[in-house]
Amino acid sequence: MENGAWSISGMLSWLRDETNADFAAIALMEEHEQRMRWQYASGNRNERYKKIIFSRKGMIGNVLRSGRLMMIPSFFPKSGDDPSEYAILLAEGLKSAVAVPVMREESICGVLLVGCRQIRVFTEELSKIVSAAEWLGDTLRS
Repeated sequence: MENGAWSISGMLSWLRDETNADFAAIALMEEHEQRMRWQYASGNRNERYKKIIFSRKGMIGNVLRSGRLMMIPSFFPKSGDDPSEYAILLAEGLKSAVAVPVMREESICGVLLVGCRQIRVFTEELSKIVSAAEWLGDTLRS
């Protein structure tokens, strides 16, 4: 998997550059367990993202349940919000993000997240992000 790791890391760096984003990461389903973790990232401030285990709520939970892209153009947590619902956004200080399901065959095997540390609406970049998620699904399939 070493070459695959380099390919995935390289794709995330390329995607971050191409979309002028601050952060790009992929969470993958852990084998033999029914949970996901962020496994690869580019533009991360620290290694905290690796410790985040998903709740089935929030942005990433919505992507997993719906199988569809989700965008947050301006993220400002409110008192009373459950921090676990937006843990990756909080850990990396992201103010806007796009999350896309990564498909392997007919099921979701991961989530691709691209984010910025300032308010931003992703528009023209969406096609690149979706294409990157498709490439990641194909790479994980082989």
